[in-house]
Amino acid sequence: MKTSILLKVIAIGFLIFLLLIPLFLIGLIVEERSRRREGAIHEVSSTWGGTQLLWGPVLTVPYRSYWTDKDGTVRCQIRNAHFLPSELAIEGKMTPEKRRRGIFDIAVYTGDFRVSGAFTVPDPENGLSIPEANVIWEDAVLSMGIADTRGIKTDVALTWGEKKISFRPGPGRAAFLTTGIHALIPGLQPGSPPQTFSFHVSLQGTDSVKVVPAGMETTVKLESSWPDPSFDGAFLPEVRNVTPAGFNASWKVSYFGRSYPQQWTTDTSDGPGTVEQQMRASAFGVRLFVPADFYVQVNRSVKYAVLFVSLTFLVFFLFEILASLRVHPLHYLLIGLSLALFYLLLLSLSEHLGFGWAYLASSVATAGAITLYCGSILSGWGRAGIIATVLGALYGYLYVLLQLEDYALLLGALALFSILSTVMYLTRKIDWYEVGAPKAPPMPPRPLFET
Repeated sequence: MKTSILLKVIAIGFLIFLLLIPLFLIGLIVEERSRRREGAIHEVSSTWGGTQLLWGPVLTVPYRSYWTDKDGTVRCQIRNAHFLPSELAIEGKMTPEKRRRGIFDIAVYTGDFRVSGAFTVPDPENGLSIPEANVIWEDAVLSMGIADTRGIKTDVALTWGEKKISFRPGPGRAAFLTTGIHALIPGLQPGSPPQTFSFHVSLQGTDSVKVVPAGMETTVKLESSWPDPSFDGAFLPEVRNVTPAGFNASWKVSYFGRSYPQQWTTDTSDGPGTVEQQMRASAFGVRLFVPADFYVQVNRSVKYAVLFVSLTFLVFFLFEILASLRVHPLHYLLIGLSLALFYLLLLSLSEHLGFGWAYLASSVATAGAITLYCGSILSGWGRAGIIATVLGALYGYLYVLLQLEDYALLLGALALFSILSTVMYLTRKIDWYEVGAPKAPPMPPRPLFET
């Protein structure tokens, strides 16, 4: 081991492979802590209200569907025709706050949402081929889908034209909404002028709120004092203004931008199941982003661990070759364990200090411990200073990679190319066959006179 370069390289490779075990276990710990945070969010949302989705409103009109069976008997079944509004406007003001469960911060909010718009009174015969005589107009229902109705804390009343109608729990005839509220619409008749509607709902939720663009033209305006919004979903806001004091954003979505129809029935090929999936896919809104959500960054840093350990071992191996030092495999193992422990320190400190400060503290502690250790095994503080510089550069570069996610591949490739080029340059004049080979014993002096 002292003299064979091949054996030393094999030993270093084996140690790197061996270090995969603690690194894998640390990765499992990261996932477990992330699941614990998700469990804390679920625990809070189960009592406060979960992520909210405003879905609709949908006007449902039942009708009689007749057919003749194989025995020639005429059968009748009640089916539903569903209609979406011609205009839909939603204005919401979200009052956020942080709830703490253990060591985790969870963003919750109370939202005041005003929903208004208009319905063109449907003509089932034109477009859906439903005879007007078969339509049961007196059982028409307006349904509004709300993802988590536990967040509704006040009564909700519908203004339909000039009428006041109380909402009832459940999605009514629009069963594809799954959860929500509904109201019976009396006096609906074909040929009536367009009917306006409006209602106000106070809703508690966790993390995010989304809206389905149900109208032929849907406008949405949301505002909040939360300084870190994350706009997501099928549509981004046309106008948004984000400041440390909060945000406001507005969307305007045409029904040409979605894939589901304005009206359909339960006996057509594009029935509720398909329409439900398409409507969910078209939702958009805002999430109250919590900057302390650091588990993704820690998990990404662990993925660079093998490369990080390999580069550090490469530096020590170059010391052995260029400075004629001998570093025992046990020294490599202890240094590798220190590098692995960095990620566990990073995870544990991030839960209390935030990712930035935790990264600084963990990298300084790890680099400091390895530098002090190298002062002895490398026989000099000058060489230990080189190790400290290399570790500082590696930790700094890793932090940059974690922050610049879009350019991580490019920067990583350039760094590896630069490191490989540097190693090739430093070792260009080394005769690898001679390194570590036993030196030939000196030749005995030849006598002056030979007999």
